[in-house]
Amino acid sequence: MTNFTQRVITGALFGAVMISSVVFNGWTFMALFFVINVLSIWEFYKLVMTDGSEPRRYAGTVLSCLLFVLTALIAKNVVSPFYLIILIPLTFYIFIQELYLKSKKPFENLADTFIGIIYLTVPLSLFNFIAFPVSDGGDYRYETILGYFFFVVGKAIQAHICLASALAKENSFERHSPKNRGKEVLVVQL
Repeated sequence: MTNFTQRVITGALFGAVMISSVVFNGWTFMALFFVINVLSIWEFYKLVMTDGSEPRRYAGTVLSCLLFVLTALIAKNVVSPFYLIILIPLTFYIFIQELYLKSKKPFENLADTFIGIIYLTVPLSLFNFIAFPVSDGGDYRYETILGYFFFVVGKAIQAHICLASALAKENSFERHSPKNRGKEVLVVQL
């Protein structure tokens, strides 16, 4: 199996799981995005650690999970927004933990910990309020979510086609480029 075939199969399966969990009900939507949140924050911390930083992975992941779960429950009208106050002690815990660990780059570690939460968890958490609009009393609206996904995927495909067409107009390597431009456009678009 080639790398391209493997990517196509993985993408199709992920797309099917995502669409079915979004359409099924609000709880499966929240579960899917919770898993995406945890995996993406963990991957972000792993990538940052390759650069020599030491973000507080476990405390950052717990804070990220709590933020996502609380916003999902608030959007669904299960709990009051007052419960977000739970996040304050955990946030201070991360600062205090960094003080006592005596690391070489404490400010970089704190920045990497909180940038992951701001960059990944906050947008995913706010996505809950799109799925459970306040104007509908917190009822789940999967049509909005699917519309958003189809719009994003459509724009990504459009960008790939435009980029492929723009790249195909110029020969990067004259002696390696085919004389037939139609084949070149097709290859770049694929």
